[in-house]
Amino acid sequence: MDDLMPWPSSLPDYRWPLSATSLGAGPRRLGLAALFHISHAWGRCVSLFFRQRPAVLMIRTDGLGDAVLAEPMMANLARRFPGREFILWGPAATCDLMRECPYVARRMEIPRGYKQGNLEVFRSARWRMRMGYLFGRWKFEVAAYLAQSPEPLGNWVLVSARARERWYSSGNTENQFAEQQARTVKAANKVLSPLPAGHELARNAHLARQWGDDIGGRLPVVFPATTGAAEQWNAWTGAAEKIGASRIAGLVASGMEAMKEYPHRHWAKVAARLWKEERTVLALIGGPGDTANLDRLGSAIGGPHLRMTACMSIPSLAALIGRLDGFFSVDTGLAHIALAQNVRSVILCGGGHPKRFLPWPATRRAVVLNHSMPCEGCMNRCILPTAECVTRIEPERIVEAWMSLSGETRVVAAA
Repeated sequence: MDDLMPWPSSLPDYRWPLSATSLGAGPRRLGLAALFHISHAWGRCVSLFFRQRPAVLMIRTDGLGDAVLAEPMMANLARRFPGREFILWGPAATCDLMRECPYVARRMEIPRGYKQGNLEVFRSARWRMRMGYLFGRWKFEVAAYLAQSPEPLGNWVLVSARARERWYSSGNTENQFAEQQARTVKAANKVLSPLPAGHELARNAHLARQWGDDIGGRLPVVFPATTGAAEQWNAWTGAAEKIGASRIAGLVASGMEAMKEYPHRHWAKVAARLWKEERTVLALIGGPGDTANLDRLGSAIGGPHLRMTACMSIPSLAALIGRLDGFFSVDTGLAHIALAQNVRSVILCGGGHPKRFLPWPATRRAVVLNHSMPCEGCMNRCILPTAECVTRIEPERIVEAWMSLSGETRVVAAA
């Protein structure tokens, strides 16, 4: 470990770039600020002509997996305010996830936070106008930003929303500076104390207890949509029958972050052994931006495998995952969707946040694999050329984990 790069000197390990805060960028900043305030005024004018039902706002600026794990808490908060519209502002993937959710009355897209999302709002005329309009157009009885690791974008949205009450979990300072945390605490009416350790589900249950409800060990629910899922499933089962496959298992080989990548050559070994020993065929799953990566993965596998033939919404993808005989994945939002549906799963998990997200505390049909490293607990700020906590997991361990979960073989058939 002597060749490790130095740890970040502060957390979070990013600030506004000089290109955005320099004197030369002043005119652009003023122009964007003007667009924001004009859009805000327009939103206020529109709100005068359209009557709005009493509403509660839930703000999410984190990823898909975080949203899945927050579902029990969101459902509880929606039930706590009967007769109010429950409105969700979140990234595109989170809004898509909750498209079929019966208690979410409206979903409105805002950027995903963390580094890129904060810069998008800072630099983009489109997002400045959209956010200004949203802040002017809508008002709420309660606005809640209840992330375990809040960040500047979410703090700003909470403070800027027109709300009678603002609920805030002060959280940790992984993604926010202490001064940002303090300003948001000062603006909030109700400040919830976070649970400093434990699984995300337990942390969210801890927040709910502070407004008087006990969600205990309630597990997340996802809301599938059959549109598109049946067609893809029938295509897969037809292809599987032709090649003599007995099972179809999904494979999500990588996530949005490079540190969640698992080598294609290792997945190829897993695929070859599963096919040889029990005629399980892997179905490669990914979004529209994953085409090139899936092409490379398919070439590495070489032998029998399946591919998605169309882009799907997340509810449709959830329905497809729910039909699978099993699921292999790195730590992604889709892995949590599989777990929520009790799909037999083998998940490769890095050491960034040990036991915070995986494994789930309740017994599920899943095995979570990790290669122990001395830098465990790095908060996903990997300082190695590759995330060895993931890449050093041996393919044989993945197959053995799968075999420990496997039930009797069934011959795949079209729905």
